[in-house]
Amino acid sequence: MAEKLKRRGVAALIALAAMLLTLFASGGAKLSALRSEAENVFFSGEKGDGLSIYGDLNTRLDCAYNLGTIARRSGMEGRKELEAAMSAYDALVRALNEGAPKPSLAALNRDLTAAVETLYRAMEGQGLSDTDEDLAVRQYRNFLSANDTISHDSYNLHAAAFNQTLAAFPANVIALFAGISPLDYFR
Repeated sequence: MAEKLKRRGVAALIALAAMLLTLFASGGAKLSALRSEAENVFFSGEKGDGLSIYGDLNTRLDCAYNLGTIARRSGMEGRKELEAAMSAYDALVRALNEGAPKPSLAALNRDLTAAVETLYRAMEGQGLSDTDEDLAVRQYRNFLSANDTISHDSYNLHAAAFNQTLAAFPANVIALFAGISPLDYFR
């Protein structure tokens, strides 16, 4: 009798292990697929047309760089406002080149916003030429406009849905073991 119980116990343990392995493997794959869908919206847009947060972040980077060029041309080379804006620019460029949207991208976007706003205010007292002043105003408006577009992007809805799924049981346990983290929102 003890022999039969040992065999049944081992078989039950093997069956339980197989069920748990299947649950975690299939659950991890499904969570990865959901995350991938949201990442695709981040990079390519809801309809795959390129109207995306990734594209808007690149627009903001272009505007920030152009404002930096105007600031240098107006004699602001070496000023802390310009250095801070270019440092925030470089950090966001590096993070974007790493690939998938990471929680740090939203924070780096906020840092770039603060640094560019400070730079723009400092440029107002520089006595820019009429041409440079017009260019700076246009670049700054485009910079702000792209951020407004980001705040309304459908990626945020996809990220919210993914995070809600990730927070529920058993997805939260599966995510912990699979190393799947929540997505950040861009506001």
